[in-house]
Amino acid sequence: KLKDLPDDIDPDALANGGRPGYGKGDLVVKGIPALKKLIKDKFGKKSITTADKIKQPQSALDRKMFEDFNQRNIKLSYADKDKRMIPEGLTEEDIDFAILKGEFERKYSKLIPEDLMRKINNCFT
Repeated sequence: KLKDLPDDIDPDALANGGRPGYGKGDLVVKGIPALKKLIKDKFGKKSITTADKIKQPQSALDRKMFEDFNQRNIKLSYADKDKRMIPEGLTEEDIDFAILKGEFERKYSKLIPEDLMRKINNCFT
């Protein structure tokens, strides 16, 4: 609000809306377009463009190809509890625990000594 301004600020010197002007206003308004023109004159019209017009790198194309393939070929996982068969006498928790235990063994069997792995397995049985 203009009435809340300190006495040493002249409201007429402020930009519309009471906002102080930019310190580098001419640079933003005149400098950037001039820089773009200089670059285009020196390196050609196509030297400055937007990202949607440039060629995508091969890694991005490969990633998109794999993502599309995975979307088309969705496999059922153990997370799809409605679609898996549970043997009689076992609960979903038993199966989830067995899966976690197997994943742990596969991941760490080469890192953890065999006797320590047996002790860890014995803790969970």
